Amino acid sequence: MAQESNIMDEIGINAGRIYRFLEDSQEGAEPVKATEAKDELDLSTSDVYLALGWLARENQVEVRKKGNSVRLRINF
Repeated sequence: MAQESNIMDEIGINAGRIYRFLEDSQEGAEPVKATEAKDELDLSTSDVYLALGWLARENQVEVRKKGNSVRLRINF
């Protein structure tokens, strides 16, 4: 049986990584696909969405859905 652990620190670290990735990617002001962040940062899908929840709750990112794609941009 897998051991349970508190992952809040890991979520916060991944939120910071995604935020910095978005900062670097926002030059064209086009939203970035969540899958781009996932692939670029080598994160699992659940890690990406947990971190995005953290950032969205802090009003740091705008999260939109377009078809089956989730797109992100930093709130300035």
